[in-house]
Amino acid sequence: MAARKHGKSPGDDRGRPLAAPLLFCCLLILAALGLFQPAVIFSAMAEENDFFGEESEDNFLTWRGFVEMEGFFRTREEFQDEDRVVKNEIRSHLEVRYGSDDRFAFMAADLYLLPQALGNETDTVYYYDEDSGIDRNLRIYGREAEAQFNELYVNCSFDRIRLRAGNQKYAWGTADFFNPTAYANPYDLRELIFKDEEELKLGIPSLSAMAFTDAFTLEAVLAPVHVPTLLPTTDQFWAIRRVEGFFPVVIDDTQALDPTLENTGWGLRLSATRGNTDISFSAWRGPDHDPVLLPAGVVVEPGEPVALLIRPDYHVIHALGADVTMNTDAFVFQAEASWSPDKCSFVRQDLTDIAGITFPFEVEKSDYLAFAVGANWFVPLGRLIDGHTGQSVLSVEWYQSRFFKEGLNPPLLPDMFTCRYEDSFLDDLLYTEITFIYEDRHGGTIFWPMIGLDFQNGFTLEVSYAGIDGEGSGSWENDSLFYYFRDNDMVMAKVRYVF
Repeated sequence: MAARKHGKSPGDDRGRPLAAPLLFCCLLILAALGLFQPAVIFSAMAEENDFFGEESEDNFLTWRGFVEMEGFFRTREEFQDEDRVVKNEIRSHLEVRYGSDDRFAFMAADLYLLPQALGNETDTVYYYDEDSGIDRNLRIYGREAEAQFNELYVNCSFDRIRLRAGNQKYAWGTADFFNPTAYANPYDLRELIFKDEEELKLGIPSLSAMAFTDAFTLEAVLAPVHVPTLLPTTDQFWAIRRVEGFFPVVIDDTQALDPTLENTGWGLRLSATRGNTDISFSAWRGPDHDPVLLPAGVVVEPGEPVALLIRPDYHVIHALGADVTMNTDAFVFQAEASWSPDKCSFVRQDLTDIAGITFPFEVEKSDYLAFAVGANWFVPLGRLIDGHTGQSVLSVEWYQSRFFKEGLNPPLLPDMFTCRYEDSFLDDLLYTEITFIYEDRHGGTIFWPMIGLDFQNGFTLEVSYAGIDGEGSGSWENDSLFYYFRDNDMVMAKVRYVF
């Protein structure tokens, strides 16, 4: 039996009023690009036309973006043709920079639409949110449409100082796949890990300052308001349906921490380069981007089994971290670690003993350690295959995380070994990527090959497959995370036009 949602039913259309305005905004922004043409033509007189390159005094406005169509399709044989479609999505991405080299405003905006859900009463298999509204980081959302402004800030640079204010994303850490020291930005986990890399982190309203010296770089971050991680809701495709073998799961509404001084986040990162080695030290005091998925009660409805109510619960933590990168001719070695004395989790109880359960589960603090070790090998295939001109890269990473106190539920992100091979052929017309993820705490895998065509005229086409497998019986203590998504094997197709 499918889990039931806590709150609005799937057929409720209260999220629909945002769909039409967002569609209008999407078309308006794309149409407005034509108004920028005079500025772009004018700026073409500059010697350097790269988006982030040097600008002449005349080059006051630059922009770039893409339009994309992406589809997810189930591969399990038990699904009928009409039930195979998980998501058909249109995405429009636009980046605009206005100003001089030292003082400018920057925006990176994404507009999303699920057109198959517009104008009909059928429920979507994938949707953005149960309700409609605006988040603290200016995410405007509805059931079938969403706008994100993950980067929207003003920049002022001086001789050795850079100041920024607005929505920002912070590239802390060196690991390729999972960054233990990326404290500030929450994640968008509504598609597990199958979003594009640049979509996984959410921007946060913040102030940042960076000071440059000949010996080191110091970055300071102040985040006055908390922005929660985005999780799949109860009946969404990527939601966990049941735990302990029989308990249906209902996800409660996520509540951000109150905007008080106590819940303000701040961080420091000190970086230096010595020869071929980059090293950084970081500190964070503020909201943890990993929620405690707290069993908070039960939901009882006539004629339905008892469901477990899970409430995303956030806490303020302290953390210290370090990362290092060493470059050689053919290899790049990376290591990253973070320690917290007060990361939170809940104390496990035996769900089979219903009479003995106490809700909500008790939350306790614990010492916590997470680290990632990896390497990139630039494979010299040109020496082995005559005529091979593409870049071949093999990346491997081992990620581990631990609570030191016994009896706590394991960390949200499990222990994983990740391996990825990337290559391109025919003067980069054909490119490919093969990713394999092994969850080594309880045994689970994701096999994710992709092949793409770059038509070298702005259009690219990518097709990929995700095979997900995990061992378990429904016990949250002994199951692989991937066990809950073992029926979510899918084919993904994406067409993108870059302008």
